Formats: sequence, structure tokens, C-alpha cells
Amino acid sequence: MSEAEALKEWFELSGTVKELYLIETDETTGKIKRQIGPTYRKKKK
Repeated sequence: MSEAEALKEWFELSGTVKELYLIETDETTGKIKRQIGPTYRKKKK
């Protein structure tokens, strides 16, 4: 799946699933290169 196809599918599904992440991994090392998804900020008290 290409990056454009993955992003298109992610945007289609993100309206129905609350916490959906798109994770890109490095095939040689297996480490996460980047993660696209909802971000949460802590509320200041």
C-alpha cells in the first residue's frame, strides 16, 4: 500500500474509529519511523 493510499484510508476510517493510528516502520530495523494519529495534551490545572 502506498503512502497516499494509506492516508486516504486513514482519513476515511478516522471518522468512525476514535483512536486510529497510522504507523510507518523502517523495514530494515523494525523501528517506528513516524506515527500519525490523535494527539492528547494534558490539561493544565
